[in-house]
Amino acid sequence: MTDHIPPSRQALREALALSEEVLRNIELSELPLANIALKVSRLACLLNDFSHQKVMEYEASGYPSSPNGVVPDIYQLAVSAGREYQQKDSKSGEITNYIYTTSIEELEQELKSIEAALAAARDPDVSVSSANPNQMVWNPVGNKFERDTIRNSAARAQRSLSARRSFIHTSCAVTTNLSSLALPTIFFRAFERRWIRRLAKESPMQSRSWLLFT
Repeated sequence: MTDHIPPSRQALREALALSEEVLRNIELSELPLANIALKVSRLACLLNDFSHQKVMEYEASGYPSSPNGVVPDIYQLAVSAGREYQQKDSKSGEITNYIYTTSIEELEQELKSIEAALAAARDPDVSVSSANPNQMVWNPVGNKFERDTIRNSAARAQRSLSARRSFIHTSCAVTTNLSSLALPTIFFRAFERRWIRRLAKESPMQSRSWLLFT
């Protein structure tokens, strides 16, 4: 069960500090993006944005699915995170919407695996020659096709990961602005309440008039 954190000055201060920390983590690549997504989940909790909190949890761990597909509520959360894409059927021409459920951690691990696969698919340094001057020799075909396939997979994974990084960065930038704007409002409301209580002691009638117009 998700704890409810009132939007107090302390919560807003913590949210502002955490959002600035997350922006630095992203911009300087200080942490894996999956870890940063969990930080943003905490940030959303501080601001009582429990829908965004759930989105960030799914970004880190993957969106739940079953053989029957993805339930509508989770599908909409994925759409809000920019994970929806369209695919056209080659036979009927019908366009269908889908989401990709892969977690950020899986994308990061996939890119690491691809680097190792590219290194393994590198052509060895060989030189082919023949003692017969009339014989034609060719170098081995090599693994170019395999490397091209691996590079295509790497490009797709990198595009997906870049989209996730951009989404998280934008979310934190907006949160930072909202938190910094909300703090003066909280301070003003606290001052206003203290002023009304003081006014009530000194002039009860005037304090009641003030409350009618605020």
